[in-house]
Formats: sequence, C-alpha cells, structure tokens
Amino acid sequence: MKFPMWRWALCLCLIVTAAPMAAVQAQTQELHLLRTVTGNITAAQPIESWAFQAQTGARISARVFAISGDLVPHFSLVDASGEIHITSFNGEYRTAFIEDVTIPKTGVYTLQVSAAPEFMSTHGQYEITLIPGFSHVSLEDGFEGRGSLRNWRLENAFAVTGGGRLQLDLRGEETIAWTETDGLDPLRDYYAQVDVSLDRAGEYWEVGLISRGTGQGSDLTGYVFALNSRGQWRFSKSLASTQTTIRGWRKLNQMPQPPFTLGMLAQGEQFTLYLNGLAVAEVEDNTFSDAGFIGVMIGTGKAPSSLVTANFDNLVVTTAEQSLERSNPSSPIMPPAQIKAWDQSSDAVLAELRTMGLIPPTHESGFGILDAFVTNTLASGIVFTPLARGAQFADMIYAADVIWETTTENAGCAFKLRAPTAKIFTFVYLDRKGGVGARQEDSDQVKLSVYDVFPTVRRDNLATNRVLILAFGNGLAVYVNGERVIHANADRVRGTVSVAAYNYERADTFCRFSNVWLRAFDRPE
Repeated sequence: MKFPMWRWALCLCLIVTAAPMAAVQAQTQELHLLRTVTGNITAAQPIESWAFQAQTGARISARVFAISGDLVPHFSLVDASGEIHITSFNGEYRTAFIEDVTIPKTGVYTLQVSAAPEFMSTHGQYEITLIPGFSHVSLEDGFEGRGSLRNWRLENAFAVTGGGRLQLDLRGEETIAWTETDGLDPLRDYYAQVDVSLDRAGEYWEVGLISRGTGQGSDLTGYVFALNSRGQWRFSKSLASTQTTIRGWRKLNQMPQPPFTLGMLAQGEQFTLYLNGLAVAEVEDNTFSDAGFIGVMIGTGKAPSSLVTANFDNLVVTTAEQSLERSNPSSPIMPPAQIKAWDQSSDAVLAELRTMGLIPPTHESGFGILDAFVTNTLASGIVFTPLARGAQFADMIYAADVIWETTTENAGCAFKLRAPTAKIFTFVYLDRKGGVGARQEDSDQVKLSVYDVFPTVRRDNLATNRVLILAFGNGLAVYVNGERVIHANADRVRGTVSVAAYNYERADTFCRFSNVWLRAFDRPE
C-alpha cells in the first residue's frame, strides 16, 4: 500500500534558488517521508536546500547516500530564522545522517546538503531520505504480500493479512486481541507507527500499539498505547494480559476520525506517544527493559459493544545508528557480527546491508557465475582462475559457496581481489584446518596478515562453506556461513578478482566455487 501524504506530520519541498525559471520548475518537487529523492552537488551548485514543514515534538532523522562521482556528503538542519540546529554525522561509505532530532517548534525547516567541509572539492549525485524516528528503516510494510504481522485464527477472533492490510477481528465482552511482528528481531529502542481504520465496531472500541512484548496466546506482557472510541488515550503495562495503568484514560484535544496513525518511540525508560504524527505525551517507566516484539491490539466493551474489526496498514519501524562516532570515508566499515541473509540471494544480502546503512542504495556493476573450478597439484603454492574477464573493482561485495576436496588438511580455497598487478593484491582464504586468513601485499611489502581458526568453518571433504567478503574503503570484512571472522584495515586498491586453490604441502586439491556473485559500488577515480 502506498503511504498517503496527508497522513504524515511532515512533508518536504525542494527549494532551488539562483537558477533559471525552467530549471526551477524541473527540480522543484514535493517529497514525502520515507520517499527517497535524488539531488546533485556540482561546482556550479555546491549547496541544495530541502525544506519541510514539521510540528512541535516531531522526532525525525535523515540520511544522505552519495551515489555517483566522488561526493562526500554533509548537511545541516536549519530553521526558518537560519539557525543551524544540528549538522550531520559521517556514516559508512560516503553517507551522512542525523539521528532522532526533536522539532522544537512548528514551522518550516531546511536540510542544506553540500560536500563535507574537508572534502569541498568533491561532487556527485546523492539520495536523501527523511525518516520518522530513527535513521535506519528496519521495517516498512504495506502488507501487499504475506505481511510482517503474525496471522492466526481462533473461535472468537482472527488476524489475517489480505488486500494490502492486516485485519484483526474480535468478538466478546471487555476483552482484547493482539498480534505481533513475525520475523523481526526483538527490539528495545525504536520508533514504530501504523495506520489504523475500522471496518465495523460497537459503540465502544480500543485500538493500540504494543511495545517490548513477550508471551503467546492470551499471555501478553509488554507496554500498550491504546486509543478508544471516546477520544481518550492510555499507556499501560500488561503482565499475562492483566492491565496495569501507567497513565489512565485521558482526553485528547480532538477526537480522531479513522483512518489515523498511531506512533510510539521507545528509548530506555522514555516513551513518546504519537497520534497522526503529533506528540500526545511523554511517559517514563522501567518495568520492561528488555527487547521484545512490536504488536497491534484491539479491545471491546460491554454488550452490545462487544465486537470490533480493525485494519492495520503501512507499519514502519525505524532504529538508531549503532554509534555516532563515525569515521571518515577512508576508514574501515563497521560490519555486524552476523549476516542473517548469508545463505539467501544476492538481493536479500544487499537489502540487509542497506537496512544497516553499510552500503549505498544502488551498485554500479557486477557479475554472477554459476560455477568456477580450480585444481592444484603443486608441492606448495597457489593456482588461480581469473574471473570477470579482467574487470577491476575496488569497493565490492564478493560471495561464493566454497566446496573443497583434498588429500591433506594443509590446503584450502581462496579469493583474490583488488589485484591490479601480480605484486599488489588482497588474498582471503580458508583451509581444511578450520582456519580463515587474509593477506595484503604491495610490491613484496606485507601490509596485512591475519589468520585464526573458527568453529563456523565446515572442515570435512566436500563440505560447503558460504563466504562473503565486504571490501569498502580501507575496510575488509569476511563472513563464513554468516559469522564475521575477519574485520581489518586493508588499503583500497582497484584491481581484478580471481578464485584459487592453495597447497601448503604437496596435495591434490580441488576447489569448486558455486553461486559466485560480485556487486561493485565503485566511485570514479
């Protein structure tokens, strides 16, 4: 389902000045939250300004990805008087962001995008997104497919996804029904919002959002932000579905008419509650401090108001940047300890890494190979098979299933990358001892040499190990079967890629590389 513009508390407008009228008309456009648009920083136009209307108490983040040229982006949040409220932090791979900014006063604010002060000579296109809550979009579900909320059915209630929405239906006096996110990791600190409409209901009804939830069936534990048909809101805690009030039913300034948007920002002991993008209240409580699921709920009153059918749509969950102490673009990337989609398609892997903000939204080039084979019968040494017909890459994700068959444990299979010459290269290998290593050489100078043994490596002959290599800037990360085993500095060099079989002693070693793919994110030199 598309996110209707009028439901959001914020909108954006691109303001371009000092340009011919035709250019202004071509560039001026209205933007919505969570809808990414493209700008361009050039020598002739070193600053672009994006303006949006925001309400008091709104919590926003923004993120800029460089997608062409050598641009290292930077931006500031400026109010109508020209006062700068915050400047962006450096993110990964030429990314800039601001995190969880509270709007102090209703009005027009501007995001002014330029090259970073220390990189003012850089230029290129970028993509900018304004995000509710925090800066990483962990979930954005329009329920066009299976949906992210669990489906179930009981005699008096059901939760069913269909027609671009999650329908929650309940019959029974003074009771509740709820369902939770399915497949999203438990979260502690986040922002969540969902659109709510009613199909049918008695005179009295309740709808709400659940935070830090646990439990199954009727045993709900967690926080509940609820709204009722009397134009009241409540924040409570549920323990085995027994409600304890933290803030009792309180009258809203105006009775909302469905459809409306409920939102909640959870951060430590602080909870900010939202209706249609406007802050309703801030609440403190420390009962539930652990991560839990996000859910939605409905409730009924006494007969004859003992039925309700509500539709939930456009569920959005955003989470915070792991650290605000970011490096410059030539520093190592900060990859996660695990990649959940490691054994899935390249699209799934890329989607997960984009969600973390580790890679740009689009790649520049790449290739895929069903199988590549290397045989080595040397007393010691390496045999290579070049890939991609000699094409050169610098910033990349490089992956393959590695299957080995060898007559000794002193042998392994390897990847060569960033190799412009025979004497300049980076080498990643895993061996039958369960070891994984990385080595970088530059004209006989060893610049990196790491090796260790890891239990995630499957050592048996004919075993399959999925290897994923992330090489961005001066960062190198290696994953085996989803587990990060290497994270190191390795100079960024543009070069060819190969696969290899590696003998430490005389052996017959056969390495098969299946489902090979590489996606490059190179910026022009």
